[in-house]
Amino acid sequence: MIKKKLEQKMVIYQTKSGALELREDLKTETIWATQAQIAEMFQVDRSVITKHIRNVIKDGELEADSVCAKFAHC
Repeated sequence: MIKKKLEQKMVIYQTKSGALELREDLKTETIWATQAQIAEMFQVDRSVITKHIRNVIKDGELEADSVCAKFAHC
């Protein structure tokens, strides 16, 4: 995977299957991506990402509010 910064608010990740454009918040050093984008980046099924997000929240490593959009179901 190759990471390239373009402008200030966009990050491009190059995967074997093509490029993904992700939003970046420079102030908080955060990159926002959908579960589908993360799955594509790591070349796994989206359900694998869902499982990992649930485990991170369940273990208290992160709060659901910080990793999920208000309209999303984690």
